[in-house]
Amino acid sequence: MKRALLVVLAATMGFSTMGVAIARTVATPEVDPAGAKLVLGAVAPPTQTTCAGEDGGPYNTVVGTWKGTSTDNSPGAGPDVPLNGKITVTATFTADLTSGRGVGSGTAKLTKSGLVFKGKFNLVIQILNANGDVAGRGMLIATLKNGDTLVANLEIFLNGVTGGITGNIDGAPSFSDLSAEWNGRTC
Repeated sequence: MKRALLVVLAATMGFSTMGVAIARTVATPEVDPAGAKLVLGAVAPPTQTTCAGEDGGPYNTVVGTWKGTSTDNSPGAGPDVPLNGKITVTATFTADLTSGRGVGSGTAKLTKSGLVFKGKFNLVIQILNANGDVAGRGMLIATLKNGDTLVANLEIFLNGVTGGITGNIDGAPSFSDLSAEWNGRTC
């Protein structure tokens, strides 16, 4: 009886180990370069609120929603999920009006015959001039329709006069493209 129990236990452990080895070979990683050009317009005039900051200086917060297009410009064969479609961004930008430094955060949703991706971003921003033009750079993390993850540099330029946003999901011209889609798997 003990011997039969040991044989069953050994066989179970052997098959379990084989199952783990087989599962490890199925999960093959993939990382593809990803990039897109963004052009957006404000849905309505963004709301602006000015207040005194913790340091006593003047701050401004802008909250709005922008809609527009995303055109995939990924290098090479491109990602499994092209970044083409209609994009909606909801964001909050807060800046120190003395230094012009600030932060932005929000959500981005890309659709084309259904959801392409939905994710969140965080940016460091800088007010560039008296027109209120703003440049920002940060990170977008989004889940793609196939379950992969988009981990991307996000650069924006917000026009202080028109309220429009242009931007890129990819590297700036002076930097390598560090944006990628990842299927979430490892070796």
